[in-house]
Amino acid sequence: MDESSGGARILVVVPDAPIRQSILFVLETEGLAIVSLEQLPEPTSSDPGFDCAVVDEDAIRSLPGGWSRLRGTGLPIVLLVDTLGDGAVGGARSVRKPLLGSALVEAIRAALAEGRHSDDAAT
Repeated sequence: MDESSGGARILVVVPDAPIRQSILFVLETEGLAIVSLEQLPEPTSSDPGFDCAVVDEDAIRSLPGGWSRLRGTGLPIVLLVDTLGDGAVGGARSVRKPLLGSALVEAIRAALAEGRHSDDAAT
């Protein structure tokens, strides 16, 4: 496991099962702990213990208020997109589909580093 991942727990929300399984395989190979879902989970008042969320834009579109729900978690977000380029979108990192090379892993590491930095600033 890479030092920058630090045993992080990642929530992966991708409606397409084969793509979700491929992402799961890649991220587990990187030593990350993964919880993968087909759709965004219902909001809860308890902390689910995730360090970052990787979410396909299709999962957000399929749920009314999906973007608000996702942003409300306060988690660093990596958004998988079809039309936008790689980069930051509204406070979330974006990675263009199809996923090629190490772009997803690099975006997760950057999101985790930013999340840790904002946690340190808050304390």
